[in-house]
Amino acid sequence: MATLQIKPVQTKTKGGYEAIVTGIDPIAEDCFEGEVNINGTTKEVEWNMNGICRDNRDDLYLVPANSEVKDVINTRKSLSPI
Repeated sequence: MATLQIKPVQTKTKGGYEAIVTGIDPIAEDCFEGEVNINGTTKEVEWNMNGICRDNRDDLYLVPANSEVKDVINTRKSLSPI
């Protein structure tokens, strides 16, 4: 299935980096797509429902307790059960 583009959601990662979630894939395990700004360099990444950025260091993880991340997680949950 194609990734559903969403209005960009800005947040900070566990390490304090600026992150933007730009899409949700309703059937993928790494269901959130976006990017992280690391010292002026933009890196495209994917996160799972727990905010883990697979195969990347943990300071790039999303913080599920942040309200904006909770909203994205709840949106994903409403799309299909995984």
